[in-house]
Amino acid sequence: MSDAQTAQARALLSRWRGPGTLVVVTHQINITALTGIYPASAQGVVLRPSADGSLKVLGTVTP
Repeated sequence: MSDAQTAQARALLSRWRGPGTLVVVTHQINITALTGIYPASAQGVVLRPSADGSLKVLGTVTP
């Protein structure tokens, strides 16, 4: 994922306010670029946008 794509993805996720829950399915390289987490295959990462535009990792979901 390029820096520009990562910035666009971070902006989209940071702006989400619902209603409901936003579920995004992507690849490990994208999750790592956005969070610094290296997820296992099929592992989910739960995020919450912060007021400063960053993404707070709330936890992971293992299949």
